[in-house]
Amino acid sequence: CVDDVKACYAFYKNVLALEPLFDGSESVYAEFRAGDVVLALFKRELMADAVGTTALPSGISQRDRVAICFAVKDVDRMAGFIKGHGVVFDREPHDQPAWM
Repeated sequence: CVDDVKACYAFYKNVLALEPLFDGSESVYAEFRAGDVVLALFKRELMADAVGTTALPSGISQRDRVAICFAVKDVDRMAGFIKGHGVVFDREPHDQPAWM
């Protein structure tokens, strides 16, 4: 997550020459192809809302700075499978339909 999506978008596009998949020049979100990986940049407040840390102080060290997202067909089934292997989640996995 970033404070200035527009500046970060320009850096990743113009300096690192990554392929934009979603234009973040005037947005709160940007997306790039980095080899086989998709790099997404979110406005810091949106990330806090998505991962459930909006009640924490807004300082960088108090809130999450990175999230790894996986697209799966059934998030509840996959979460149950992973929990069955002893994983404990900080926040329950959940659908983000707007991200699809």
